[in-house]
Amino acid sequence: MPTRINIEHWRGDTFNRTLTIKDSDGVVVDITGWTFLAQVREAPGESVVATITVSITDAPNGEVNLLISAANTAAVAVGTYRYDVQATKADAGSTVETVLRGAFVIVDDTSRS
Repeated sequence: MPTRINIEHWRGDTFNRTLTIKDSDGVVVDITGWTFLAQVREAPGESVVATITVSITDAPNGEVNLLISAANTAAVAVGTYRYDVQATKADAGSTVETVLRGAFVIVDDTSRS
């Protein structure tokens, strides 16, 4: 099962987090050559409300950066959504595995320009 982390994020703020990929024993995984896809949706099969840009920052140490711009989070209505992060491994079969999932809650911010 993928790790489940629920996220609460303020609408109109930049979403920027670092994630370290580990195996089921908690050992860091070398993600050299891997690619990632991450999306936020109202529910599985529904339209994408935000795409999470995943950038590998330190492949030998399993680190990636997850990013949604402030402009993109501002375009998402306040509410509870679902997200996941899928990895395509650099193995012979190009194995696809969901490494992270959970709720993605957008809350309304108070300050606005």
